[in-house]
Amino acid sequence: MNSPDRRLTLDADSVINGVRRLPSLPAVIVELLHSLDDEHANARRLARDLARDPALAARILRTANSSFYGCQRKVLTLDDAFAVLGLQGVRSLAIAATMRNTLSFRHRGSPGEWNFNAFWRHSVAVALAARGIAQCYRSRESHAFAAGLLHDVGRLALASCFPEHAAAVVRARTADDESWLPVEQRVLGIDHASIGRVLAEHWQFPKLLTQTIGSHHAPDPAADDLVSLVHVADWLGHAVERTRERHRSVGAPPGVAGDFHPLAADEWTSLAETVAGQLDAACAAFTT
Repeated sequence: MNSPDRRLTLDADSVINGVRRLPSLPAVIVELLHSLDDEHANARRLARDLARDPALAARILRTANSSFYGCQRKVLTLDDAFAVLGLQGVRSLAIAATMRNTLSFRHRGSPGEWNFNAFWRHSVAVALAARGIAQCYRSRESHAFAAGLLHDVGRLALASCFPEHAAAVVRARTADDESWLPVEQRVLGIDHASIGRVLAEHWQFPKLLTQTIGSHHAPDPAADDLVSLVHVADWLGHAVERTRERHRSVGAPPGVAGDFHPLAADEWTSLAETVAGQLDAACAAFTT
């Protein structure tokens, strides 16, 4: 067992300056995220926007033809993709496929202790869980999927901008077997949710997505339901990983988390089994 790292504090100005040095996101990703709040968004317009980026269009078609989606016929064009998967399905697919490629690039040079693949797997698990919870409540599935996928983007910013600090957090967590947030607060004096909010603002994410990233560990009951939904999906994503080899029930969310979305314990277990059954194929699909 490693001894805890010395405190390597990060102040707000350092975080802001570090994050601002990161490149902007490709415009098509920002447009996709903002389309979530566009009530006039339609398949034809979105297909036209996606077609402007041939590499992205090709990635979408490869992903749509993966085993995760299980399409009965080959998806040959973006119009085919919309016909088979629908507007929400293509939008979620496009966001996941592009963010996997973009985020993976931005983490290069991070220390070996910080595991991008584990980060991405958890992000996909939370995205699937968030979408599943949204389906239970007939809520906004595309919003939920995107917010779940990006909820921990502050951890990526920490590893990209402050690799020494990220490594210290990883070592301290290994020593103490704690969740990320309290370790970050103890070692750095700041946490990935706060860093994620700064990054979301830098990357011009929609306001609700920015709020969700910044508040997903401590949702305000007065905030939009998406914040609490991702909070619970984060718990479920971790529960899926913890119970994957133990074949046991995940139970219900602990404490106040369960008050936000009060499903029965067997419903949570069923949802966890669905996420676990989809996770490997989803991670593989979004890496094509």
